[in-house]
Amino acid sequence: MNFEKINNSQWDMNYASVSFVIQWINSTGHLDIVDMGWSKNLILRRLTAVIKTQFISPTNQIYEKYLVKNTTVKERKRYVEKLNGRWYSITAPFNGYIKGKGEIDEGFKLIWRQFLQEEKKKLEISDVRRQSRVSRAFDEIGEILAAMTENCKGQEKDSQNSCDEFVERIRAVSAGKSEEAFVDRLISFYCYEIEKAYANRDMALLEELTMDWCPNGLMHDYVWQKIKVAGQ
Repeated sequence: MNFEKINNSQWDMNYASVSFVIQWINSTGHLDIVDMGWSKNLILRRLTAVIKTQFISPTNQIYEKYLVKNTTVKERKRYVEKLNGRWYSITAPFNGYIKGKGEIDEGFKLIWRQFLQEEKKKLEISDVRRQSRVSRAFDEIGEILAAMTENCKGQEKDSQNSCDEFVERIRAVSAGKSEEAFVDRLISFYCYEIEKAYANRDMALLEELTMDWCPNGLMHDYVWQKIKVAGQ
């Protein structure tokens, strides 16, 4: 089967679009807001694997037309600019290829190693965050929210003692937070909103607060990013 012929016909229309997506993900900070460090790299690795097929066959052989011996500096530069799409000026991993000091697969290897290093670092940061007092507050607030929501759903009202216990627990999470630390003030405000929603038996607000605070919820992820990690 002539993979190179198939390769050329398949990529004429779609290659630039996929390349653009890769560079956009690399350049935007949007995905980092929701602690997608690891997931972001996973997406990029998979897209890069697709882009790689423009230059390297399923048997891991560089197509003849892209080999250094078959190209000029001008041609290699044009290939790399095509690979980078709109961000054509970014060539760092492929500078060796452009200069004829190595084949194009070396650039992909450099990118792959960088992905793996960044993933390891992101996972290490996540581990540190999970051990923080803010992370423990996450778990406590999540448990209290679930209990309050179930209580409000129930047909029979709990005793006043049970209601007071929920309020005391949410106040305990809020208590002692430093007024100087933004993340603590944010958690205290959130706890206040939970207490108010529960006092009014506002089921809609409790459910909204629960969705915001659950793993991958907007508030949860925002506060998660605010947890300080040494050296970050």
